[in-house]
Amino acid sequence: GVTNDVGGKYVTFPLKTRRNTGIGYRNEMEQLQAPGRQGWATVKVPLRYGYGRVLLSGQTIELAKENYQAFASAMTEEMDGLRTDITKDTNRILWGNGVGVLATVDTAAATAATNISVGTNYNHVKWIDMDMRVDILSSNGATVKVSNALVTGINNTTGDITISPGLTVAAVVGDIVVRTGNYNREPQGMTSLVTDSTDPLFTLSSSTEPLWSSPVDSSGGALSESKMIAMCDRLRENGGSPSVIFMDLGTRRAYFNLLTTNRRFTGTQQYDGGFTGLAFAYDKDIPVITDVD
Repeated sequence: GVTNDVGGKYVTFPLKTRRNTGIGYRNEMEQLQAPGRQGWATVKVPLRYGYGRVLLSGQTIELAKENYQAFASAMTEEMDGLRTDITKDTNRILWGNGVGVLATVDTAAATAATNISVGTNYNHVKWIDMDMRVDILSSNGATVKVSNALVTGINNTTGDITISPGLTVAAVVGDIVVRTGNYNREPQGMTSLVTDSTDPLFTLSSSTEPLWSSPVDSSGGALSESKMIAMCDRLRENGGSPSVIFMDLGTRRAYFNLLTTNRRFTGTQQYDGGFTGLAFAYDKDIPVITDVD
């Protein structure tokens, strides 16, 4: 299904967007209502290409001539490690929005600096690794504060990172940290798919197709069964059927507290499609799946 269009390659597929409204009731011999049909739209998803590169020293390569096993072991370790690292980064991307934001500056700096605050604890720096190459950009990506900087320090307690070289201009609240060159080049993830603010998405706008916009409850506050049931109700009212609930670790802890409060101790269950998790009772058991990202 890959097509070549101006600007790149895309996967194009049809999406049902409207119901048949040619429905009505009449008395005998009355004129029937106007006919209707299913509404379809064409959605174009741009292809994204991910790469992993490995650095081997000249001395390691020289081992291939005299000690092939030593070279093979070094290569295997690097490739196996890279495969694991790509898997971890891909999981982050699948929950993201395609922009590639790893962290967001939360404290303005008076001058250009090497130490940048992107939060208040370990949770705000969990996607940044030592020796990672990063760009720090303005919130809209238009201004480059530093390019291809090396992460030389991470403070899990304060949510700060140290880079080299330092910023060329002072950071302000809202500046973003991305992998070098990744800004706006990553695949679209769940954050951009399940939203009411990404418009248009894949060339389709919710202003013309309202069902393309997801129901979102942004009221905040403590997690409760009534809020979860209300969201499931909204999905049903839109013609959908909730099939899975995804949570981060903090929300899972809140959900565990709900079960404890109500004295409902539910065991882990195995669901179709490989899901394993707790259940949320809503007409049927809906699997509750936890993901670290």
